[in-house]
Amino acid sequence: MDSPYGRRSLQRSLLHFGAGKLLGLVVGLGWMLLLVRTLPALDYGLYVAFTGIGELSMLGFGLGLTQIAERYVPELKLAGRYAELRALAMRGFVLRIALLLAGSLLVVAAAPLLLGDAGREAARRALPFFMVSVLGEAAGRWTETVFDSLLLQSHSQVSILVRYGSRLAMLAWYAHEGRPVTLQLWVMTEAACYLASALFSAWLMHRVTASDAGSADAAGAPKLELRRYLRFAWPSYMAELVSLLSSLDMTKLLIARLFGAPAAALAGFCLSLCWMLQRYLPSFLLIGMLRPLFVSALQAADPPARLTQLFNLLIKLNVFIMVPAIALGAMHGDALIDALSGGRFHDGGLVLSLLLVLILSQAVRQTLNLLASVFEDGHGRLISTVAGNVIFGAGVLVSTRYGLASLLCGLVAADLAACACLLWRIRGHGLRLRPPLRAVCTTAIAAAAVSWLMQPLIAALGGPGAWSLLASTAAAGLGYLILTAALKPFDAAERNVVNSMIPRKLFIW
Repeated sequence: MDSPYGRRSLQRSLLHFGAGKLLGLVVGLGWMLLLVRTLPALDYGLYVAFTGIGELSMLGFGLGLTQIAERYVPELKLAGRYAELRALAMRGFVLRIALLLAGSLLVVAAAPLLLGDAGREAARRALPFFMVSVLGEAAGRWTETVFDSLLLQSHSQVSILVRYGSRLAMLAWYAHEGRPVTLQLWVMTEAACYLASALFSAWLMHRVTASDAGSADAAGAPKLELRRYLRFAWPSYMAELVSLLSSLDMTKLLIARLFGAPAAALAGFCLSLCWMLQRYLPSFLLIGMLRPLFVSALQAADPPARLTQLFNLLIKLNVFIMVPAIALGAMHGDALIDALSGGRFHDGGLVLSLLLVLILSQAVRQTLNLLASVFEDGHGRLISTVAGNVIFGAGVLVSTRYGLASLLCGLVAADLAACACLLWRIRGHGLRLRPPLRAVCTTAIAAAAVSWLMQPLIAALGGPGAWSLLASTAAAGLGYLILTAALKPFDAAERNVVNSMIPRKLFIW
């Protein structure tokens, strides 16, 4: 019988994960285009404000429940404690909804304070329906956290596609029928689709956990280790709250405040590009998908060796993909931003490069947070977040003199400070990690070489332009893959791990 986190389960999960993310990208792009083209300008602005309120509400009224599920569902599955797993999943679902329902009532009551005078009447009518959709979103995300922790990507991706696909289908039907779409109709449709999909996802979760619980000979009532869960969850939850002070949303507000609208527009455009890259970057997405494997590594024959292997693999994958992107941004960023923005922005190369470095530093930090969670070190996550915020605050002060680039450098430095704190805490648990410097140097040399060779190719194709950049980037990417295949930044064991996750042994780097 295959282990719940064994090779066969991982291959199956990765296949479903890839297919779901590809379909999700199509649905997401369709929804984004429909949103921009359908809602009037004022309604669009209010909806953007609503989404910010919704995300903050889900975070603020979560009280660490998501962190508990991510850490302890895999452990209970591995231990065969199916009754406790079911109790944690179902009771956590109910508690998550109850907490957010109370928070939603507070948000609706505080609507005038949160939204100000602009569109107040429209907002008052629409916000209650939007908070209903937030409840449905939170319910769906909880079930998907449980599915992800069980390596059931088929269930997780179906849940996501039902929620967002039904919303897109309904709104597209309105547009096709020529029906005017107001903010209220938009959020009412979202609320209906999200609630229906939440019920479907809850049924899926009930079915999965009931099947596991029914297959076990569990006697008596399930006993959840609530004190243990809370000792880990509360500092992790506080770390998430504190991290808002140095988040990208906070950075956008600071840029607009300190440097004005033109700088905010440029930074916002570069951020949107980086956000899309980060959201669908395979190496970054794998961090979340492989989370349960870090917990299951504690049951391996040699846990430190297994954890070190998983850590190095994720770091190398992110370096392998992000370093050439950083090199491209550093050498050709201005031309790239000019082409992508249709000539609206001409000098965004430095901003783009720094944000790409930030994506890489965030990937390293997220991987270290995974290791801290394995050791149930919520305090380590909190300490590292506070340290990062202090560095970011210093970057904000310096930026008033040295400009936007220094603010973004402060963001990267904040991540590096947090990573240093996490490494120190992880060493205290007996795990000594060594940065994969050889792989970093190898990929950096290869990326710099092919990016430098792009210049004569761009000139031969008629100078900087959308098509010449696209063709030269594709050629440089192919050259990078060939060069790194010869240099082999991954060792044989790491190549075997990657090839074990995919149907054919195609990973040769």
